[in-house]
Amino acid sequence: MRMVCCKCKSDKALIKYAGYSRMNVRIEGECLKLETVYVPRMYCKTCKRTFAVLKDDEIKNTSYCESFKKEVVNQYRSRADTVEKICMKYQIAITTMYKWVHQMEKEEKSS
Repeated sequence: MRMVCCKCKSDKALIKYAGYSRMNVRIEGECLKLETVYVPRMYCKTCKRTFAVLKDDEIKNTSYCESFKKEVVNQYRSRADTVEKICMKYQIAITTMYKWVHQMEKEEKSS
């Protein structure tokens, strides 16, 4: 896979700049798994900007992967449990769950 700058789209003169670690929450079966993920940063010599290189299911500025969010929203939509039980099970705030529900509804309407 060819890497390009996410700002100027140049594929030339990209160099590894730095990186950082962050915590990520994932689902494995019925368990929540907290893991430390290293996120590399690149520097573009063309536009002189830096950017993070994220994996497909990682989202910028969040600790929850996309598959985790989808699982929570699917649980909500199935109506198998109350909102309170779902949030307790996944250890998230009720407002966070509703934010994800609204985000996914908006994405589904736009696609």
